Amino acid sequence: MRERLLQALCLVVLGLVGTGLTDDARAADAPAPDAWRLEKDTDGIEVWTRAVEGSRHRAVKARMIVPTPIPELVAIIRDTEACSEWAQFCAESHIHESLSPAEAYIYTLNDMPWPVGDRDALTHVVWSTDETDGSVRMVASATEGILEPRRGRVRLTDARSNWILSPTEDGMTEVVSEAHVDPAGPVPAWITNMLLVDAPFQTMARLRDLGATGRYAGAELEFLGASAH
Repeated sequence: MRERLLQALCLVVLGLVGTGLTDDARAADAPAPDAWRLEKDTDGIEVWTRAVEGSRHRAVKARMIVPTPIPELVAIIRDTEACSEWAQFCAESHIHESLSPAEAYIYTLNDMPWPVGDRDALTHVVWSTDETDGSVRMVASATEGILEPRRGRVRLTDARSNWILSPTEDGMTEVVSEAHVDPAGPVPAWITNMLLVDAPFQTMARLRDLGATGRYAGAELEFLGASAH
């Protein structure tokens, strides 16, 4: 079951990792590439996975509804120093290079449980708004050839994650995260099974808890040229 390692490692890049079925088991059990499969629905948080055509690794999606306003959630995600407080396995995160208020290269180190080697990534992060529905999107894609690999850390170069924050009709916020990652190396099956669902779930739960503290109250979306919702 080692190919599912991917999903947890990237919600952090948000940390998300993929697990491995054997080829025969995968062929017998895998859903269509575009079919999401519900893996967990607990405490208001849903975690889904799906097969990805041409990849051994599954994509993951997590979803929840929270009362925290969009600007405050954006402020949390953009606060690289707070990464370790809510993103599962995030040990370090900082801005490597700022290209504009809404675009940057972000370095993230994921402290993985033994015996898995720590993973890091330099991601190209872009924020945008959708004026038609008021949603805010963040897209993060791993890069290569920009930052030299660091000793003792496995560099992720094939990873992509999205955050989509959308207002609901009743004044709440829908939070959706999606990721697809190549974990860049073997990982024991018992760890990948744990990471596949639990890491995205814990990341969402901690994000919700941090949003509820009020620490980011009053945050605005001026960096996107948008007013707060």
